[in-house]
Amino acid sequence: MLILIIFALILPFIYIKKPVRAKNLAAYDVIIVLGHLPNADGEMSTIMKSRIFKAIELYHLNQRPMILCGGSHFDRPEEAKLMAKEALKNGVLREDILLDDKSLNTYANIKNAKRIMDEHSYKKAIIVSSSWHAYLSARFAFEFAIDNAIVNANRPEDFTFFHVILAYVYMYIHTYKNLFYRLSHPHQR
Repeated sequence: MLILIIFALILPFIYIKKPVRAKNLAAYDVIIVLGHLPNADGEMSTIMKSRIFKAIELYHLNQRPMILCGGSHFDRPEEAKLMAKEALKNGVLREDILLDDKSLNTYANIKNAKRIMDEHSYKKAIIVSSSWHAYLSARFAFEFAIDNAIVNANRPEDFTFFHVILAYVYMYIHTYKNLFYRLSHPHQR
């Protein structure tokens, strides 16, 4: 029984891919920003803000185009469009913004970002997400053969240490759910 419990605890870490951290920003030709559900009032959540602000910071350091990911959930505005509006307000050129406003989860974000990368002949991507989301993002990037590095957004200002721990637990459970789905549907992509 103990072996089964230990295996259950380490299984997601076998499935997930350890993120590579960006060292040389000039080596990457696009920034992928993973979305997050907007607030009920249609405004950007603090998680979404932290991700887009980190991407804007990277953009101004390295002037690379952005792929902004995220569709619409529950009659709320598209994540990608909210982030694009913020990017434009903060000096990102319109021609450097590419939108994936159809995807509704991380897997679809990465899948659609790969398609956009192929359409524009981009080879290497920086993926901006939250620290608790980095391993799952790296796993999907690996699945779609995206040469990437992960850059963690800053912790949202309203997140306490307790919120971060809960986010890690949620992603751990989500990774299990995703793993079992992928194992039961091996030919779907």
